[in-house]
Amino acid sequence: MARALDDAGLDWERWLDGTGTAPLDARVRLSALLVLLGHEGPDDHRVEETFDRLRRRRLPWDPATACLALEVVRQRSEFDHCRVGAGLRGAASVCGAGLADTVLVDQLDRCRSWLDDLSPELWAVPRMRLLVRRVLATATPPDLVDLSLITDGDGWGVPARDLARRADADVVGPLIRRLGELGPRKPSQRWVREVQEAVRPDAARELVRAWLDVAAFAPIVEPDETTAFSGGMLFAPGNEEVVRAAVLATTVMPSEAWAPAVLGVLARRGAATSGVAGMTASLSLKVASAAIDALIVRATPGDRAVLEELLVDLSRRDLVKRIGVALGRPEEAAARDAQLRREKAAAVRRKADPAPREARAAADRLVRQHLGPALRRSGFSAGGRTWRRLHLDRVDVVSVGSGAGEIQLSYGTRFDAAHPGGEACPMDRAQVRLKDLDIQVYENWDATDEALARCAARLLTSVVPFLDTLGRYELARSYLEHGAGVPPGAAAMNNPGSPADQGVLGLLALAAADRPTAVDQLIFRVRFAQEQVDDGFSSDAELRFWRRQLARARRLPVLPA
Repeated sequence: MARALDDAGLDWERWLDGTGTAPLDARVRLSALLVLLGHEGPDDHRVEETFDRLRRRRLPWDPATACLALEVVRQRSEFDHCRVGAGLRGAASVCGAGLADTVLVDQLDRCRSWLDDLSPELWAVPRMRLLVRRVLATATPPDLVDLSLITDGDGWGVPARDLARRADADVVGPLIRRLGELGPRKPSQRWVREVQEAVRPDAARELVRAWLDVAAFAPIVEPDETTAFSGGMLFAPGNEEVVRAAVLATTVMPSEAWAPAVLGVLARRGAATSGVAGMTASLSLKVASAAIDALIVRATPGDRAVLEELLVDLSRRDLVKRIGVALGRPEEAAARDAQLRREKAAAVRRKADPAPREARAAADRLVRQHLGPALRRSGFSAGGRTWRRLHLDRVDVVSVGSGAGEIQLSYGTRFDAAHPGGEACPMDRAQVRLKDLDIQVYENWDATDEALARCAARLLTSVVPFLDTLGRYELARSYLEHGAGVPPGAAAMNNPGSPADQGVLGLLALAAADRPTAVDQLIFRVRFAQEQVDDGFSSDAELRFWRRQLARARRLPVLPA
């Protein structure tokens, strides 16, 4: 690479600038992306910025370039999920166009084996495993049906495969490929059109019905130490996405009278919890949400009747609000929401043991006696167990929790600059709580007079001075990058360099006109937001927000060296 640049009379920085912004031929851009897929070296925001620009473009992938991309990412010394994802999406575009050849399929098989051999604890490895299986499913010749995307591990996978094998492959093959390729993404108009064409045969419509009938009564996955959330989910990873796609396929089958009842069952079961102590997540929120969306889009009298039942039956407040809007009955949804909040509060009170309440009251007395005076002297005002100190540019919070004979002292700061106009969830500065902080640190103390007397002294000598330092951009940046300045013995809630910290630092740097830091951090934050959108875990609005901030950072003046 270095020799080629020398021959062309370019240096690395000029090459990066040219490939990222110059009006180049699409083939040239694809060649540049292939170079950056294999690039390894010190962290350089210019490399990542150029890579992000290139991978978001529509490029002329073909079987040869897709094979090369997959080979390059497998040969890297360290797993990089962004580059693996870019290579797999390039292969997906080839397969989706019906251009996959045996060499590309072999390369995808090798990529699948390689990913299966990696530790699942590496970031995004499970997600890449699902992605390569989806791509392989789309690469299958039209006369074959690839069921490898449907896995074991739940009560739906094996029956679903058996039902597909009994059907005519020529008839159901296109449908299975369309359902397998959607993944966690929102259905595009093109996907809807292709599904509409795929379900024209009666056999294809019957397969959708059979798959959803099995899904509606699938048992909860048995607890398994090797599988996350087992015991609290209906479908194994990967299978849930196929079931969700089958649910969304009913939107192009409005004449199917069986659909509303089955979708109602899936909405109820998916939104419910397992009932296991400590497991509060829904059994399959993705499927439940898709079922409600399908009922809304279908909009037949039967679908509306099921939505009216769900408005009363469901206990998830977010789904209740969505149904209320769809039915044009927001007041009824608001009343149901208030009822659910009261029922939850009553359930908590019924389960409450009087002993913890007595212990909490005792802890409150200790906090008022020892910590209250120190906090008031430092300018904090109290609101229950949460104390706030409002500055012109930030809000400091100190919060006290208790349990098991201990006091947890949590403290941190929310920066105004890290929450500019256009943020998805603006809030009142005077109501900031722990969950709203950009920087949060905590430490534990025994709930005794002696320990809390020492804690009060530490508030004045260590905690408040630490919060004061966060008012200086340079010291806040040092904390967000390296965790510097944390009082000894305290622990941070976020690891330095996490996506959340990158976003905060990028926005603080933007406000301080620190262009290099702002651009560097916001590039990584945009990339993370893009991955979340690609995988169906975030909204386009959040991605647009971070892209706007990155554009603002790039418009900052470049200071002379």
